[in-house]
Amino acid sequence: MFMSDLISSYFFLTSFGSAFLIFSLIFLFLRYHIFPFFLSSFLSILFSDILSLVRFLLFFFFFCFFLFFFFFFASYVRRSFLFLFHLYLFPALTFVDTFSFFLFILFVLIKLFSSFYFFLFSFFSFLSSSSHFFVSFRSTFSFPILCYLFLFSFFLLFFFF
Repeated sequence: MFMSDLISSYFFLTSFGSAFLIFSLIFLFLRYHIFPFFLSSFLSILFSDILSLVRFLLFFFFFCFFLFFFFFFASYVRRSFLFLFHLYLFPALTFVDTFSFFLFILFVLIKLFSSFYFFLFSFFSFLSSSSHFFVSFRSTFSFPILCYLFLFSFFLLFFFF
């Protein structure tokens, strides 16, 4: 059951990542070929440069990523309590089963918090670039700490996946 959950989450994220890449390429094509002719000035102000578009897409992607791991972790909580009940009811389980269970819980928690920090970084950088109210956000909210969290979560995402 552990391996089937891991494999299904891997295939879900790879299909979601490829759909995200196709969506971003289509959106870039529409931005530079169709938007200046047919859409209003609101979209041209909102997506004025390529950097704000990339930040918006990162915000969208990691928000969905965070929601997926939140629901995956919530669905795993019930089985973990059943496993702990089984562990205390039948103490004949080996050390490897217990260690692999707690290692998987640690893996899920690291993925959850790393995607959450990456979501926060992309969300705040999108807000600071798209609105005049959040222009002084980078200096007031300790922007280097968010950059370090971004790099750390980026390393964790590619190290564990």
